[in-house]
Amino acid sequence: EKAARLAGGANRSRIEYTIKLAAEAEGRGEFGKADEYLRSIQGEIVVTKDDVRIVEFLKKRYSLYEHQGLFDAAFDTLRTLLSVLEGLAISPAVRFQGEQILVLLHVQRGQIKEAGKRVERMKGLVAGGMLPAEFGGQIERTQGDVAYLQGDNQEAIQHYRRALSMPAAFEEPVKLSLLNNLGLALARDGQDEEALKLFERMHTQAKDLKLLTYESQADLNSGLVLIKFDRIQEATGRFQRARETAVRTKD
Repeated sequence: EKAARLAGGANRSRIEYTIKLAAEAEGRGEFGKADEYLRSIQGEIVVTKDDVRIVEFLKKRYSLYEHQGLFDAAFDTLRTLLSVLEGLAISPAVRFQGEQILVLLHVQRGQIKEAGKRVERMKGLVAGGMLPAEFGGQIERTQGDVAYLQGDNQEAIQHYRRALSMPAAFEEPVKLSLLNNLGLALARDGQDEEALKLFERMHTQAKDLKLLTYESQADLNSGLVLIKFDRIQEATGRFQRARETAVRTKD
């Protein structure tokens, strides 16, 4: 039994390390190499009972395909993988996360009706008591993403605001991503003053949390809004600060 536990721990460590290697390869634009890494552990992912690693793998699979614009391939691969996992009685949390990814892929493929059906499945997992109510915040986030991708800014704004009203549903980086998305939707809707406030709030929180990527993104977005106000000197200052923060991420 002890040997089995040790083997399981080693297996989880290998999966985690391989996903990290895939992420690094993707960041360098080496998509083929990243794909090789992910394929090398796909069989282990199917049989592991580690929800965190499974979700991490699904998200990385999606990210890799998305960066290449391969939405059809992403959908086919992830749907097949989820079908296999469901046959092995995956947890409701993994099913929820999988449905969430497939919703975005439906939208990116122009299949809005199908995306709506999958959102209803997500709602069913929460309403049926299989997941805690906090997952409702993730549903709001997903609906906000769908609306934003469709160009429905006001609908996106409503969903993002409702999601942010349920902070217990999200880890800190996700909250920052929500602030970013809400700010983008506000700016695209012509509510530039509100958008600027959101990006400044995002920058403050990211700085406190030492999350440099979000800190830099907040400055870039603030700079773009400031240009719309013809506040060029302030915008230049934001862009410069964003550049300096981006350099620090590589230290």
